Amino acid sequence: MQLSNGIIKAEVQVAGAELTELAALGSSNCLWTPDPVYWNRVAPLLFPIVGRLKQDQMTIGGTSYGMRQHGFARDCDFDLRIQNEHRLVLGLNDSVQTREQFPFSFDLEVEYRLEAERIWVVYRVQNSGPVTLPFSIGAHPGFALQGGLSGHQLEFDKALHADRHLIHEGLYTGETQACLTHQNTLDLDSADFEHDAIVLKHSGLACVRLQGPNGPIAELGLRDAADFPYWGFWTKPGAPFFCLEPWAGLADSTLASGEFMEKEGLVLLQAGAMREFAYWIRPF
Repeated sequence: MQLSNGIIKAEVQVAGAELTELAALGSSNCLWTPDPVYWNRVAPLLFPIVGRLKQDQMTIGGTSYGMRQHGFARDCDFDLRIQNEHRLVLGLNDSVQTREQFPFSFDLEVEYRLEAERIWVVYRVQNSGPVTLPFSIGAHPGFALQGGLSGHQLEFDKALHADRHLIHEGLYTGETQACLTHQNTLDLDSADFEHDAIVLKHSGLACVRLQGPNGPIAELGLRDAADFPYWGFWTKPGAPFFCLEPWAGLADSTLASGEFMEKEGLVLLQAGAMREFAYWIRPF
């Protein structure tokens, strides 16, 4: 499904409600083209978890459930709810299959909307059940690099002083490492991603630009930094893509109890309530 407003154009798939192409008119696609050698996705939606569960298991109400990294939404076919030239809304409801992994009722909408030189992405989560809905949600768009990672840089909307939270086999170790010392830029180096993503917690970051040696590639900004209190920056060493990832949620730690309601970063939504999470991408 294609969107265009005469300034930018986009393509979205029903499978996973995934954005697969985004370009300013007259420019090439700023997103990367999947290659199973490196990564077989483009911009997956992370729901109802972000990252990994310890042993890919969680306990809810005394029952154990298994769920793969980043949850099941990215592997589901969404329903088409609204489509016109500038706007697209796709939806996913709980089902027998989802409740085998996640025993909650929900209505998940993903809206794509073109406004001038940006595409807005809005996630709407409605609790359609009688009990509190615990979940995480996040974005994972991968952008095409201009050659190797060297020469690329992240530019932030403010100077950041932040440590990265270290990961081993997909789980947080509890250790941190100095990453940004009152900087509004970060030069990218493959060595920084040999042990997974750079993850920042509660940095207040609201906008980041991926800059290449030949000019800007894309910019990703939040409607409200409180919607996504965590950020991940990720690539695989030698891979021709780089991901900018705003999250409302985190992977488990190595010390996680396995009780889902004790998970760090959960969003808790009361019965009947709805919450939006919105961000935008500007391609160059």
